[in-house]
Amino acid sequence: MVRTTPTLIRDELDVDSTELSDSVAERYARRAHALVEERVCDIEDIDEQILEDLETLVAAHFAVSRVTGGAKGEQVTRVQQESAQVTFASASSDSAEGTSYWDQAIMLDPSGCLGQRSVAPSIVGVR
Repeated sequence: MVRTTPTLIRDELDVDSTELSDSVAERYARRAHALVEERVCDIEDIDEQILEDLETLVAAHFAVSRVTGGAKGEQVTRVQQESAQVTFASASSDSAEGTSYWDQAIMLDPSGCLGQRSVAPSIVGVR
């Protein structure tokens, strides 16, 4: 059962229901729940409030670009002026996971598994 709510997601994003409707927030909540359930190790040993917070942060991560066009909650990774450009390195700047909401969820996860990507096994044929 999903642990977060549209209200918690909107509060995290600091938006109102005109910017993120209940139906859209619920969709992000379901996706966040599925991801947390799939990736967090030893989930039965983790406090329900922590799991609610994780799902809220992951849902906010999914929703942030929809409600703000990517501006709120994101880290600046590149600055350009005329022909000069500077790119900032960060732990997540090279991935689609790079929002402050995702980074907070990773830090909050006591299992340390949320941030690990699952990799499909390789099939090798031998002749």
